[in-house]
Amino acid sequence: MKSKTLKIRNIPKEPPIIATISVKPTAALIVLLFASFIMILFSHIFSYFGVILFGVSSFCLFVLPDRKLLEFTHDYVIFYNCKERGDCTFIYWEDILTWQYIWHPDRDELEIELVDHSVETVECFSKKTVVPLLRAFARDKEKIIQRGKRVKAA
Repeated sequence: MKSKTLKIRNIPKEPPIIATISVKPTAALIVLLFASFIMILFSHIFSYFGVILFGVSSFCLFVLPDRKLLEFTHDYVIFYNCKERGDCTFIYWEDILTWQYIWHPDRDELEIELVDHSVETVECFSKKTVVPLLRAFARDKEKIIQRGKRVKAA
């Protein structure tokens, strides 16, 4: 098994990063910032709401911290959720036994079981990016839970 935990400063430059998943939804915040700016300029009725929305979205965009959760390459995925802030976990595609994207009402989780039967879990916030990448690189390894019909007791 080639998967391992490394220091972030020792991450190799090759292969190039395909996608990065971070905590802060930057694109959505930029859209909110732009929409609030339009409200302030062109709508007298919604200008107060626009000012509040502009303040909240600019605070979230420029003041709140952001951090990486996952990075995808053609050879491996990098998890940044280690106990030590300076560590990251490399998981090579061939070391993945199964993976599952689990939805919870308060957060989503990506659970990966490795060939040595250890389990790596990371909180995720972008199912539309993570699941297609995992389906492309860890093909036929998705664990799908079958939800059966409930049978009434007689």
